[in-house]
Amino acid sequence: PRFQARAAVALGNYEFAHDILSLEIDKAPDDKAELLWLRGQVSLAACEDSESQSDRQTELKQALSDFLEAEALFNGKNGRLLVDLAKAYKWLGANESAQEACTKAMVVQNDLPEAYRIRALAQQRFDTASKAVDDLQTAIAMDPSNGEYYYDLGDAWSFIRGSEKKAEAAYRKAHALGFKAAE
Repeated sequence: PRFQARAAVALGNYEFAHDILSLEIDKAPDDKAELLWLRGQVSLAACEDSESQSDRQTELKQALSDFLEAEALFNGKNGRLLVDLAKAYKWLGANESAQEACTKAMVVQNDLPEAYRIRALAQQRFDTASKAVDDLQTAIAMDPSNGEYYYDLGDAWSFIRGSEKKAEAAYRKAHALGFKAAE
């Protein structure tokens, strides 16, 4: 069933993937945490592809619900799940909750550059841009070939007065690594 769900996601059939996982959750209680996490990931993927704001909100709320239930079952000991939870919070605009989930993920598993990236995005405002820069530099140190991290670093630098050249250098590096920003 997990393979079928992943294949359905690859084909953009999120509803089918969601249904498969929902049935499997009922049949395999020992795997419930992992299956909830996977179903939440399906909802995040559906959200990314949705053009309707209403559909995005519905998918995000489903992902958040699944991630929170899975987190409780994992006893907060799954760093990658916590990063996915942070993404859902971030997309819902709950930036403080996203930052908290990322910080928990870093404590549980200290080798997750995406946790630093999501936390940086959640704190990327004028008053906390230097914290976002620090987190993005940490993410880059962990995964220097990820152009998206450099792009986000450019955005963070752009919030800091007098850092235009640093922002431009980060954008150039992102481009050199093949990253293209969404239009």
